[in-house]
Amino acid sequence: MSVHQLKDGRWIVQYRDPANKNKYKREYFGRGAGYEKAARERDASLAFRGYEKRTPGPDSSPLFADLAKAYLTARMATIENTTYSVLEYKLDAFLLPELGNTEALKITKGVGHRP
Repeated sequence: MSVHQLKDGRWIVQYRDPANKNKYKREYFGRGAGYEKAARERDASLAFRGYEKRTPGPDSSPLFADLAKAYLTARMATIENTTYSVLEYKLDAFLLPELGNTEALKITKGVGHRP
């Protein structure tokens, strides 16, 4: 749902067609402040669902430990056993104790850094 002014000065309300989600519907109003008000009132009267964020935000980031284990699992078939063992050791001994319980999107240069 949105209100727009066309180049010729007319006001319109545009929204998705409830019957066919792939198409938009437009309702045309006249030119001038009175028609802008009417278009905004029509827009407000359309009771569609509100905006829903589709991508997860920073508050729902996976933990670094979860990503590290998923990476190890994904690489298991494509790397040598010794390489896998060394990578697993480095993660368990050094990285996971420092960053394991940190949300992945919150990791910066300063996180886990010791002076």
